[in-house]
Amino acid sequence: MSLDIGTTFTATLEIRDDNGNLTNPATKTLKVTLPGKAQTQSDISSSITNPSIGKLTANYTLANAGLHRFDWATTGPVRAQADYANARAFVSLGSLAEARAITGVQDTTKDQILRLLMGVATRHVERICGTCVIRTFTGEFIPGEYRQVLRLLHGPLVDEASVTSVTSVWTGGPAWDGTPAAGQIIVNAPAATLRLASFLPFWFGPWRATYVGGRTEIPEDLVHGWKQIVWDLFAEFRGLTADTDIPDLQEVAQFENTIAQMAVSGYKLSPRALQHLEGERRPGFA
Repeated sequence: MSLDIGTTFTATLEIRDDNGNLTNPATKTLKVTLPGKAQTQSDISSSITNPSIGKLTANYTLANAGLHRFDWATTGPVRAQADYANARAFVSLGSLAEARAITGVQDTTKDQILRLLMGVATRHVERICGTCVIRTFTGEFIPGEYRQVLRLLHGPLVDEASVTSVTSVWTGGPAWDGTPAAGQIIVNAPAATLRLASFLPFWFGPWRATYVGGRTEIPEDLVHGWKQIVWDLFAEFRGLTADTDIPDLQEVAQFENTIAQMAVSGYKLSPRALQHLEGERRPGFA
């Protein structure tokens, strides 16, 4: 299960002897490998606790975004086991309360499942309608050599002051200040396109751009489309009595249709969800 950055993850290990009985090892170590190219590894054995016979635990705060690897090793008996924890910057178009309401699930033990689906549903909406949850994109790569107009991948932009810079990837290449005070770049925020105020093309590409994408206000149709996707995604976790004691025919048909879709061709957005998103679909560019 993906966890928020800053969450304390508890790594666990159960040790049994050759007869299957729980036993404490003679020695124990735990190392964590951080995400990223460097693959930095740290020994966190000092955080290991032994709450009961054969049970080892260790708490670790996930301070970095990405997939963390935890490697256990023991002697007496010899055991080795790896585990993973994924930390991400959680984004969602709605609240946990809204997800509970649309799925009919008030069991708080399912909160992590719902939060995962909330994030997945948000990504589905953003693939169609562009970035909704405001966040900064640093050094985004834009291909090309000479272009009259540059289109940023993660638009729309919050406003005309959302672009920090556009810089050639080549040493000694041109760089443009995107701030309105500099007056170098004309920004079309809804389309996430850029032109130079000088009427010249962007040159000496490719380029890297830093900017803020997203929407200050999320339209109601996007929120409702997001809710429909959350409902659909929860189908594989839903018990037949999760929403009502006796499901009506419409609910049964929707549930079976969703399961059939997943089984045959993988998940597809429902026509109902797409209908809500179409009005805000981000246009494509050649």
